[in-house]
Amino acid sequence: MEWAPASVGAWTLYAVIDPAHKVPESLEGNNVVSRTLTVLGPAVDRRPPQIDGLALAGGGSDTADPIIAVQIEASDPLPGWGIGSFALREFVYSQNSNRWLLAQDGGWLPSATAQATIGWSLSPLPGIHLLQAWAADVVGNVSPPLRLGVNYVVSPDFVAQDQV
Repeated sequence: MEWAPASVGAWTLYAVIDPAHKVPESLEGNNVVSRTLTVLGPAVDRRPPQIDGLALAGGGSDTADPIIAVQIEASDPLPGWGIGSFALREFVYSQNSNRWLLAQDGGWLPSATAQATIGWSLSPLPGIHLLQAWAADVVGNVSPPLRLGVNYVVSPDFVAQDQV
């Protein structure tokens, strides 16, 4: 038998043994048993998820292809409700300003699972590209960021002698 309470709170459940009185007994007054239980509401999830793995370009440190796969794996600790989305940002280092500059903001990308592979097109500048990833659970808690870099090696264009 299944039972789904209509709301949270105290409920008393009853079970009647031999309700049709088909079993002969010397004491018929003890055929009802009851138990009171408290139905609690859903647990409040205030714990952020965590990123357990991040891999760029198949796990390599260099790529000649500007289109890479970003593999993310996250978990949502109890009383977690599961991963709902991932966010990505790409940074490139500016020698002129001596700091990392935002090159792209991918925004929040919905995900129905704790693992995702996202196709990412690196900005066209050669050199180290730092990708920063976040995971959010379905109730909106956001993980601390995890950062990983990949070296985008642009193949040089060759001009042959006497070629214009």
